[in-house]
Amino acid sequence: MSMHYTKGALLVDGGEGEVYALNETSAYLLKLYKETDPSGEAIITPDLQKKLEYMERNQPVNLVEKSIVAWPIELVKSNGGIIGFIMPKLEIDAHIQGVYSYRHPIVHAQDYQDLPSVKSRIAIAINLCSFLHEVHQKGYVIGDFNHRNIGVNRHTGQIHFVDCDSFHITDETGNVYRTNVIMPGYLAPEIIWHCINERAKGQPHNLDKVALPTFTNSSDLFCLAIHIFRLLMNGTHPFNGVKENAIGSTAAPFVGNEGIERDAYVFGHGKKPSAVFCPSSTALPPAILALFNRAFVEGRKDPSQRPSAEEWYYALQQYLTNEITQCIAVEKHQYYSALSICPYCIADEMHMRQQEHHHQLQQQQMQPQQQAAINPQAVIPGKRVIPLHPGGDPHMGYRKRNNGLMILLIVILVLITLLVLTLGILLNINNPSSQAFAYSNGNMHVMDESDAPYYAQITDESENYIPDNTQDYIYEPYHIYHTVESGEFMSFIAFLYFGSTEQRYVDLIVETNGLENPEHIYTGQVLIIPGYVPWGDDMEENDYEKDLHNLRTRITTR
Repeated sequence: MSMHYTKGALLVDGGEGEVYALNETSAYLLKLYKETDPSGEAIITPDLQKKLEYMERNQPVNLVEKSIVAWPIELVKSNGGIIGFIMPKLEIDAHIQGVYSYRHPIVHAQDYQDLPSVKSRIAIAINLCSFLHEVHQKGYVIGDFNHRNIGVNRHTGQIHFVDCDSFHITDETGNVYRTNVIMPGYLAPEIIWHCINERAKGQPHNLDKVALPTFTNSSDLFCLAIHIFRLLMNGTHPFNGVKENAIGSTAAPFVGNEGIERDAYVFGHGKKPSAVFCPSSTALPPAILALFNRAFVEGRKDPSQRPSAEEWYYALQQYLTNEITQCIAVEKHQYYSALSICPYCIADEMHMRQQEHHHQLQQQQMQPQQQAAINPQAVIPGKRVIPLHPGGDPHMGYRKRNNGLMILLIVILVLITLLVLTLGILLNINNPSSQAFAYSNGNMHVMDESDAPYYAQITDESENYIPDNTQDYIYEPYHIYHTVESGEFMSFIAFLYFGSTEQRYVDLIVETNGLENPEHIYTGQVLIIPGYVPWGDDMEENDYEKDLHNLRTRITTR
């Protein structure tokens, strides 16, 4: 290809180099390295020069000809040293993160228009598998296989890779030219443990100096599974999980590689996604879910168990061509055809409920500030001004002077409460026929004695129905009443209360209500929802009633 080029307009100014257009052609670009990186380290080392020379000699021809990779096809030298290279221009209109980042069709209406459909995301995942398979066939390892290095053409679904000079390469003589850095959240667990072990021995433990081997085909396959998961599960990182019973501040996910190190797989034992917009595991065909388990569970113990790019390719092809159906509500939603309701619609509903809850909290927090703005503190002649608290509360001085009175009032209230409770217990003892009452839609309902055996059953099976943080929840068994609204399905109702569309939860509601056919429910029908388990993201212990209010129901207690 050797010919003379002149540098055109600057297109990208990165940390290690600059990318320019070429005046003579629109098919190629020029990358010129800077002398030092932001930390002051020299960028063009002898190892990098040898690596680029090897890459120029050993091009993945098919990927280069199709302009799929920004590969160094011709080196640019000055005074005998490499200063950059010419590479194919890639037709990219988004990074892959922009393809799978979650957007709600209403909350993010404008951005939602650019989001590919579920079918398109599966097709992109298939193309990503094909790309990685070809890279591995050529004998290369990507290493830093993160979302910023993967470009996508949203019109064609084609995958492109933009940072090929960071590949982890072994040449024909066995010399290894390392991937020196990797974006947090994509480092395979075996490499994390290797670096930790080397550090414990007092040996170099950074990726640019730690003892080899580091990156392998298996570590690339780990990253491939992360990208496929994010494409199918609304952008959720598979190691963004929290404890199943986590609520409020305890539901904060790990950051960077910490989730991988601590095995925070969202569908792992005792875990759940930290993001409510992540569909449940039942949204996936069993074959796809099994591949994820191999990649993240079995592959954690033995990296060789991770599915190959080829296995992913054929499983996703099967899903796309034979096991998917169109959602009747949202055009861009397609889902596993064995399900009776769209899991992506359910995820959108859960996200909307969370947004409403956060909005309510913000409104409550803003009210005191608004009141202070409307009624500023007045300075009355002859009266001492109460100094503002550093936090801005004009009443803080008053509260400090009245702490004794507040404590006295609290003590009196506690004594009155204890007295009322004692009288209530005595009345119950003297009235063995007392009934338990429940509220539903503002009307009072009586639960007869026949409910008692079911209460005992739920209590006995507390392992399945009651979370671990026992101090936060009342263990008195109770029911919830749900009024069926137009368009609701039984599996949708099950998801609202149990967080899953699994058949066992549907059967639980069916059996409790004595229904012959779960399909035969009607608008206005009141259903008993037994043994509710608090679940969901960012839920404070007293937020459950507010949350159910958004679902048009009322909590019922004995």
